[in-house]
Amino acid sequence: MHQGAFPLIYNEFNGRFRQGPALTGWLALAAADLPTASAAFARAIREGPRDNAWLRQVRASIFVLQRQYDSAAAETQAVLATLREEDRDRTDYRSKELLEYGLGLLAIARNRPGEAEAALGRALGENLAFWPARRSIAMLWVDRDPARAVTELEHAAELAPDEVVIHQELGAAAATGRRQEGARPRTAGRSSSIPIAPIRTTGCPDARRAGRPSGAIVALEGHIARRRRSPFRPRESRLTAARVLTEPERRHMKARIV
Repeated sequence: MHQGAFPLIYNEFNGRFRQGPALTGWLALAAADLPTASAAFARAIREGPRDNAWLRQVRASIFVLQRQYDSAAAETQAVLATLREEDRDRTDYRSKELLEYGLGLLAIARNRPGEAEAALGRALGENLAFWPARRSIAMLWVDRDPARAVTELEHAAELAPDEVVIHQELGAAAATGRRQEGARPRTAGRSSSIPIAPIRTTGCPDARRAGRPSGAIVALEGHIARRRRSPFRPRESRLTAARVLTEPERRHMKARIV
């Protein structure tokens, strides 16, 4: 979140600032002068490499705004290195999943999927319940291995059952896998490897037991079943269903939406 306006608010109450490069950086950031802010924060870090190490993350956010993703990743890695060094002298542990997650997103922005997956995996190593990392891993695999994407999204849905976007993406990933399976030569008796998503839902158990709904429609039903607990109306799910479902499944879904 952009915090550059805080010095300006403080200034309205006749506060007194301690002069220095950090102040110059904050005022420049408040004025959206990103190059000046970045240079000023760099000076502050050089003058106080330990006390001002946290300003590296502010510089990283500036580099992201400037689309300088390599520089943003370098600053984030420097923050991580500082925190790990400080951990040696601390009795408590500071989880670093957000920083590792940020590195993963920066790797995705630079089209480095292997590096992205490694960083996202480290984020999960810091906090297994951090579902955004699982969702991002799934998005890396959705075209190459939809079954793996479905598995990651299932885990994310268990951790964040009210996040509607996960259920939409889960349905789309299952449908992608179904299309890819249909394009491959099939042997007799072989069934699709894409599992039906085990989403807890009140919808249509008889039809599911009969094998009619695909993984996509089950995931979308899971989202619809939750609409009564949220002000969100499932308009996006209708649009997703129109794109990924077959005609019989669309009729089935239409009957489920009140």
